[in-house]
Amino acid sequence: MPAKIVVTPYRGGSRVSLIGVSGRELLTSKVFHEPRAKGATVRSLRGLLGDNVEVDDRTVTPRTQAAKSTAAATRTPRKPEAGDARSARPRAAAKR
Repeated sequence: MPAKIVVTPYRGGSRVSLIGVSGRELLTSKVFHEPRAKGATVRSLRGLLGDNVEVDDRTVTPRTQAAKSTAAATRTPRKPEAGDARSARPRAAAKR
């Protein structure tokens, strides 16, 4: 098993750790109170280690993940409005 990125709740925020093959904690971040900072750190580590590294995010509940995937799957495409240039069709010139 390659290295693994583990995100855990810690003191009102999240902490990102890099766990080695032996199971030892190789790197630990500061506590992130902003979810975007946590996400940026995880993306940076994945960029350095490769996309095949496993990410174990223990701060995301299964219900939240299911709700996000359901919302994306059920999203309907936006209908163009009557005055929208994308919906306008070329029309033949009127005969007089």
